[in-house]
This record gives sequence, structure tokens and C-alpha cells, in this order.
Amino acid sequence: MSTDEKRGVERIVVSRPVLVRAEGQRFQAKLANISGDGAGIFSEASLSVGTIVVLNFELLVFKRMISFVLKGIVMHSHFRADAYYLGVRFGDLPAEATKDLAEFVQ
Repeated sequence: MSTDEKRGVERIVVSRPVLVRAEGQRFQAKLANISGDGAGIFSEASLSVGTIVVLNFELLVFKRMISFVLKGIVMHSHFRADAYYLGVRFGDLPAEATKDLAEFVQ
């Protein structure tokens, strides 16, 4: 069973800048993939599993650039090659963000 099958949702590969806010820190990272319930992020900073984060990023959804500010929790964090890979699961998403993410991953 693949990771996507275990998740039950499709992740879309992206390469977008993301501003991460956590534990009083703010830092730039790279959004690596996204789905309706979470995101993968490459970061120079390591965050512990369980850390609450706020992610600020933009995605092009049906020819409209949409800004997202989403709260989530770090589910896993490990070092890959030259950066940390953070798996973030989103918390309760606003209805509009849920709709916009669903449209993006279609």
C-alpha cells in the first residue's frame, strides 16, 4: 500500500515558498506537496512532532492566485539530503480554504 493510499487523499507536488510560524519563530521554507488535509515542507529549521504551525502561502487555483493562512500540526520531521522534511496535517480549515484546496488538487 502506497503512502497516498494510506492517507486516503491525493497529494499534489508543488514548489512554492511558504512562511512558517511556530514557537515564536518565523522562517521561509518550501512547500513540496499539498493535499486537502496537509502539506509536505522542506525547511532548514527542524520542528518537533506535535509543534503547532501556521503556514502562509499562495497557490494558483483556476487562474486566480489565492493566499492561504492555515494552522496545522507537525506529524513527522526528518532530515533528507540537505533539508528537514516536515509533514504537516491541517487543523480545522475554514470552508473557503477547504473548497480552494479541493479545487487545486483536482
